[in-house]
Amino acid sequence: DIQCPQLRKCTIQLAAMDSAAISRVIARVREGSPWVHNVEGCVLQSELSRQRSGQPIPASFPQSVWEAPLVKVRLVKCLNLDQTGVEAFISRLWRLRSLRIEKCKGITTINNCRNSSLHFLSLTGNGFTGDMEFRGFPNLRTAKLGLGRNVTSLSLIDLPNLATLRLIRSKPTGSLRRLIVKNVPRLRTLEVNWFPPMEFISIEAERLTECRSKFFFTADSVSVKCPALTFLELEARFWTNKENDLRAIVAGCPMLEGLDIVRVRGLSQEFLQQVADTPSAENLGWISYLEAPSEEASMSPERMLRNEEATLEIVPTRLKDQQKENNEEAN
Repeated sequence: DIQCPQLRKCTIQLAAMDSAAISRVIARVREGSPWVHNVEGCVLQSELSRQRSGQPIPASFPQSVWEAPLVKVRLVKCLNLDQTGVEAFISRLWRLRSLRIEKCKGITTINNCRNSSLHFLSLTGNGFTGDMEFRGFPNLRTAKLGLGRNVTSLSLIDLPNLATLRLIRSKPTGSLRRLIVKNVPRLRTLEVNWFPPMEFISIEAERLTECRSKFFFTADSVSVKCPALTFLELEARFWTNKENDLRAIVAGCPMLEGLDIVRVRGLSQEFLQQVADTPSAENLGWISYLEAPSEEASMSPERMLRNEEATLEIVPTRLKDQQKENNEEAN
């Protein structure tokens, strides 16, 4: 209760998250101090947003920001991020739930960040370089990553609560060579968008049920081990170990019902029939294969248009035999 009859100005800062509470406090100040003409109140900062800033970050932050119970941090088009400082700042925010760093300069990685409360992470358009690893976020639920053309390796490992992963399009001339997603037991949704040429892609997610877009890639080897996945669409300009990889993919995805393969050249009908008849592929109902008409068309950056007449449809032998038996019984 504040009663100061001679008070002319008052600024109040409270560690309260309810805006209605601060309004009630200001009202009581006005009642007890009739001469006050300028009273300001604010809730202790829970969100931090910086846009188009040239100030050094986080060195330019006042001490109150470092001590605030920040829940959301958003840095957009900031020109002077300090690598070590940003990592230390993020790591000490014990209530942080959402972190966005977009189109900023001065930071090349967040590999050393550790935050046990973070739920949402968005990194797009920054100057990240080299090998990127995301291991220190045990409660991360959603990640949106567009790491740019200078990242050489991307690893998301040991993220026990990650449920949604969105990988934004990297330019075809990018440097990304390896993608590893592993030990993400709760990952259910994966959205990928046009990978640059890579040496190796590995996706291991035991609960993954949905890929929102096709894998569009150029790679030496691709590994997909997702026991809950029911449908997979693969579009490859070039795929060195395609036959061995396809056998392993079908074996590693036992719930797979449909497999769609587009563009890559050199898969024979006989080989695809063998894949469809893999003993472990008990749920596989069909394989669809649309081969690029030429090497030039295969390497084109444009998406291939569907051509039903040129598409090869493969049905497992067990289903063919079952259909034949049903027809004989019907006759």
